[in-house]
Amino acid sequence: MAGFGGASAASRYGSGVNPASSDWMPPPGGLASISPQLSHVRFERGTNMRIATVSGTVSSSVYGTFQPSYARVTNNGSMTGDFLLADGKVAQLQWGKKLDNGLAIGANVNRSEFDTRAGFGGLLMADDDSASNSVRGGVLWAASPQLLAGLVVDVSSGRSRSILLDPACSCPGRFDDASRAATARVGLTYEYAPQSSIYADYLLGRYRNGAMSMVSRTAMLGAEHLVLPGLYLRAGVAHEPRGAWGRSVGIGFMPSKNLSIDFALQRDMFPELRPEFGRATLANLSMSIAL
Repeated sequence: MAGFGGASAASRYGSGVNPASSDWMPPPGGLASISPQLSHVRFERGTNMRIATVSGTVSSSVYGTFQPSYARVTNNGSMTGDFLLADGKVAQLQWGKKLDNGLAIGANVNRSEFDTRAGFGGLLMADDDSASNSVRGGVLWAASPQLLAGLVVDVSSGRSRSILLDPACSCPGRFDDASRAATARVGLTYEYAPQSSIYADYLLGRYRNGAMSMVSRTAMLGAEHLVLPGLYLRAGVAHEPRGAWGRSVGIGFMPSKNLSIDFALQRDMFPELRPEFGRATLANLSMSIAL
């Protein structure tokens, strides 16, 4: 989450998962902002990943709010022992527009490219190049001044080229593959006190890779509470029916109307990756600077 919170599909914050929220609240202190962000993801098996992101926000009363962003994903590791290394880049453009009747709509287009290498005992066993494109749409509706409802739908497709080493003959083989994914997320957010809220979300996803497919269902609950003026505490849990529980905590600080700083920790928030990589721990630091 860049800037100042927004974990729910029904969040009013433009840094949330719903592109419709981009125009719900203008950037604090002005009509434009920039948000740098650093994340570190550590998996129990295979890899550590660093993610550096920068995004911008420009608002117009006529055309809505636009948010371009760019991210670089890198590893800290070497090709010795058992390894899984990834290098990638992600670019996206998001737009949202708040209408006059308590309704907002939004869209997001995304392009990602990754190079992934895996090996055992220092020997490169697989080299994979992949690219994917996704389109996301969202709706945000104010059922009352305190209650917001949101819906986010995401569709993506990708292609990959893999070179695998056959241990039987120590010779490489090439494989081309295609993947598709579709997710839908609904959420409710209730503001029980000024700038303090609770949320409940449900995420349904279907992922297909060649002949294999997987369905993921995740329920999420969380809260954001204003402790002192400009100081927020956040906490959340996520549950996947196969037995995975994820947890997140965070703190947000606004020393001025032009600056917001967030720090968050997440544990086991990627249950669909647990069979291959184990539980994940994510640390995130983000800022939002209004211009």
